[in-house]
Amino acid sequence: MSAHESASTPPGRAYRWWGVGAIACLVLAGVGVLGAIATAFSSGPGSLRVIGIIAVFALIPVGILGALYCGHKRYRAWFTNAHVSEGLIEEVAEVRRTNDDGSTSYYFMLTVSAAVEGGLAIRRHCTMGGDQPRPEIGQTLRFRHTTLDPDDLEDALFDSIREHQRGTG
Repeated sequence: MSAHESASTPPGRAYRWWGVGAIACLVLAGVGVLGAIATAFSSGPGSLRVIGIIAVFALIPVGILGALYCGHKRYRAWFTNAHVSEGLIEEVAEVRRTNDDGSTSYYFMLTVSAAVEGGLAIRRHCTMGGDQPRPEIGQTLRFRHTTLDPDDLEDALFDSIREHQRGTG
């Protein structure tokens, strides 16, 4: 293993279980779609129509929302056993998007560099929600990462941010 390589940290049991949950939710949504299709092409009794309505308004949305939630939790679980580093913010980009209801939401894309074990310097891109104050260049960002590879820019999960303490003299 070279100085730029590091074994990835094992993701742990939670990562696997959130994956199973996501798959189960997608299967639930698929059953809802099949139930809706079967009901649409059936001229059966009224109880079959009720099953179709339940499939459309319950199984499909619950399955899709559950899969999204489990996918998000699985992504966060990937970083449970990860390295924790602090580095200085080098770049801040604000990304704005207009929602369907006309409101504007935004988030920040940050580029951070940090010194890690072995004297290596790594760079990472982190995403930070727009509900927090705008970060500034020079602030210290704490983040999690699974490798020490300096070229793996996307291997980062935002943890916290604080003002950079500058020397007074």
